[in-house]
Amino acid sequence: MATRIWHEDCEYTDFTEHFLEHNYCHTTTGVWEEFKADVTRTSTNPHSGTYCMTYDPWTTLNPEAVIGYSLAFGNTSEFMWDDLTPSSHFYFRWYHKWETDIDYSNNAANKNLYVGYSTWGGDFVWAMEKKSAASWHIVLRHNPGYVLVHPEQNIYRNLSTGSVDDNEWHKMEVYLDLGTTGATGRFQVKIDDVILADESDMIFRTEININSGVPLRTCRWPSNTSGGPFVGTAQQWLDDLEIYTLSGIDDIPGEYGISAVSALQCEGETTPAAVTDISPEFSAYVTKGGENVSKMEIQVSATDNFAGDLVYDSGSLDLDPVLTDSGRTDDKSYGD
Repeated sequence: MATRIWHEDCEYTDFTEHFLEHNYCHTTTGVWEEFKADVTRTSTNPHSGTYCMTYDPWTTLNPEAVIGYSLAFGNTSEFMWDDLTPSSHFYFRWYHKWETDIDYSNNAANKNLYVGYSTWGGDFVWAMEKKSAASWHIVLRHNPGYVLVHPEQNIYRNLSTGSVDDNEWHKMEVYLDLGTTGATGRFQVKIDDVILADESDMIFRTEININSGVPLRTCRWPSNTSGGPFVGTAQQWLDDLEIYTLSGIDDIPGEYGISAVSALQCEGETTPAAVTDISPEFSAYVTKGGENVSKMEIQVSATDNFAGDLVYDSGSLDLDPVLTDSGRTDDKSYGD
């Protein structure tokens, strides 16, 4: 059975320092301040919802985007890898967008995902590093010493469908099977449902040999750069990031979300006219496509195509009751 253990959609509003403080973290003041400056929120064309995160690694070099480790700064959700029941199967899914015409000269590269026991002195690292518009370097290393430990030593793969540097959203998936001792591990990487790499006979578990076999203690998502000097910019966006534990590759879950929102109502009418209430009530019918629906957001515009500035945006509102099946939301008032 698949269990979602972590989720970030960039919609968190109850923050004091940074919009990602609920899930992202750091141990030192300087690095936390660097993270807050490097990774920003934008409402321009998110994958879903109202917001997504954005950064430019060619400019900032290292976003220091860490999850699941430190409680010193951020991580108000208190998600900690150490608290998880040991698992051998992990699944990461997110949506990624890159600007066009990124210059990868001088061996410029950026790690999209870095997981391991720690940044140094641990015993396991798996990283996915983007080397061009359609190629990645996937590497597994043993710490300390950062020594390559798998049969192929280095895995370079080109995406058969071509460039993703097109200012469009791309679905990214990583499956890790840590296996048992010896060459029994496996990993699979898919982009837009196309397999980029699928490697078996990986030596994972033998390297995971300290701290009672805890495989993961840190995740940098996104992570640092290599190569350079960097030319131009490499602006990119991330949204709807998820992590699951599961029983195997056949247990990978479908995408969460709602399949349709219909029958929007104001004051109980789908086509209201002459509404005089200064705080009218809104609701919608939701056709479920995944997990329970617990949030809604009201946006009001003076134009039927929502051109220009919104007249009102409620932000995230809690549904009461939560929709456990398809149905109509409870009424929410303008100004809530």
